[in-house]
Amino acid sequence: QLQQQGIVLYQSNRPAEAIQVWQQALRAHRESRNAEGESRLLGNIGVAYRAMGDYAKAIDYYQQALTISQTLNNRHRVRRVLGNLCNVYAIIGQYRQALEYQHSSLNAARELQDTDGESIALANLGAAYADQGDHDAAIGYYQESLALSKQVGDRTSEASVLCNLGSAYNIWKKDHALAVEYYQDCLATARAAGDRWMEAEALSSIGF
Repeated sequence: QLQQQGIVLYQSNRPAEAIQVWQQALRAHRESRNAEGESRLLGNIGVAYRAMGDYAKAIDYYQQALTISQTLNNRHRVRRVLGNLCNVYAIIGQYRQALEYQHSSLNAARELQDTDGESIALANLGAAYADQGDHDAAIGYYQESLALSKQVGDRTSEASVLCNLGSAYNIWKKDHALAVEYYQDCLATARAAGDRWMEAEALSSIGF
């Protein structure tokens, strides 16, 4: 019940209050030696601290969640936490660490035959390499992610990656004609998925 209460607070853009509630739930799980619940809450608290811009605390809680998830051999949670660690390290500009965590997340997804997780990891790797300035590698990972998103029918992820590819060709490769093709594909896919935010993003990009 406390966990759900924290989720409602977080989704209401009240992460600090969500953390307070999750900390109460965390203490209860530790007292009852519920390691599965503990690792889940540690990850939630990490997400909330990231939303607040407190990246050091986010990393600390993610690391605690990762350690417990590995001990429990919960490979799905391990994959998610590794991806979260990658994203935080990318935000703070520590790209080598970000890439290490994301490659680990990708390997975990492949071992689990988790196609959705693999697609997400590939897209995140594309973004991480883009941040590092390795644009050819970024485009390669985006293309792999796009193929998997199409395979599993994830239209929202497909639209996001198409928009990333449009930006890659527009900004880095200066191939504006190909960029517009990707943006138009993104627009059509976003509309099919009912994703209004991505639709607006694509329309804005087409007008570059």
